[in-house]
Amino acid sequence: MTQSNQPAISRQTWRRIGYGSAIAAQAAFLIVINNIRDWDWLPWLTDEFDVVVGIMSIALIASMLANLIYLLFSIAYASKWSRSALTAASIGITLAATVRLYQVFPFDFDRYSFNWDTLTRAVLIFLIVSMTLGLLFHLVQLIAALARPETPPTQLHA
Repeated sequence: MTQSNQPAISRQTWRRIGYGSAIAAQAAFLIVINNIRDWDWLPWLTDEFDVVVGIMSIALIASMLANLIYLLFSIAYASKWSRSALTAASIGITLAATVRLYQVFPFDFDRYSFNWDTLTRAVLIFLIVSMTLGLLFHLVQLIAALARPETPPTQLHA
């Protein structure tokens, strides 16, 4: 077996591929949530979904912007406080959208024999708890990063 003479893809390149892929997926999801009722694909989605489309769109756009900032400004070399602040803001907005989705609950599963209401509510509660813990974690990281001085990286790679 021979080894390739080509260099391995760097960790930073993989990160950038990940950020770009996340932006593409979020853009696709943004298109879907803004058109899904018109497409009439999901019979269990009620008219109340229109109430949450706005905040869900804001959450997706915020996540897209965070990923764009990570992509363009090489988050690998960003300060810990800026990384924590950006991530906490993104999680906070997504948490607000998920709480609103839970409150409005624009789903009607009455036609199904399985109790999808309970499962869907349980998944939303799990997501709310998980995002709350993630938000708290990043806020603690932000406070810790602001409390101690940071030394700049010695080498920057494009």
